[in-house]
Amino acid sequence: DAGKDIFKFDLYDEVRPLEVTYMKGTVYEEGTKKPLMAKFELISLASKEVIMQAFSDQSGEFLVNIPTNMDYALNVSKEGYLFYSDHFSLKGVREITDPFLKDIPLKFLKPGETVILRNIFYETDLFALKSESEAELNKIIEFLNANTGIRIEISGHTDNVGNIEYNQKLSENRAKTVYQHLEQNKIGKERLAYKGYGMLNPVTTNDTEEGRAMNRRTELKILEKNEEKY
Repeated sequence: DAGKDIFKFDLYDEVRPLEVTYMKGTVYEEGTKKPLMAKFELISLASKEVIMQAFSDQSGEFLVNIPTNMDYALNVSKEGYLFYSDHFSLKGVREITDPFLKDIPLKFLKPGETVILRNIFYETDLFALKSESEAELNKIIEFLNANTGIRIEISGHTDNVGNIEYNQKLSENRAKTVYQHLEQNKIGKERLAYKGYGMLNPVTTNDTEEGRAMNRRTELKILEKNEEKY
């Protein structure tokens, strides 16, 4: 019976459905662990496109499908809080049974709080920004435009490879590059400061490559928070 025949054929790559996995976790206030309803976005570092935008629920929980085989920037934000920045790779992850788990703490927006800008990337041993930094830079500008009463410091940090003077200058130039980008995008210089700390403030050990990679970073720190805008 021809009506019951099963046919098999190959699809061109362009029309095949995307392989997906899922990401789940909880957004909460750092310290109190209070669950938060927050907005989060996943952005392709390669294409700069927003791949997924969603909100956590009243219990702070979220569960979303996301395409695999991409490198992502993750940005989580909520009014009154410092945004959260991270990046991760799902290249090689092909099974929906292998989920990506992520719990996300948000810091209350107040002077002294910092966030590591994990999606700011530089050329090796240089201070030129890579194109993959664009999504993070746009988020910083969006954050500053939404919070017009804050003043921030951009700081650069290195690992302990190389001499103190070289690392100090490199970290300062990297922080200055981000500062200049913000200024060029109409963020007033009275709201901005930058500083290089070199190898002085590691967040973890420099004895492993993973540790050194974590210590090479750019941070944003809240210096002032005023009711009136600058």
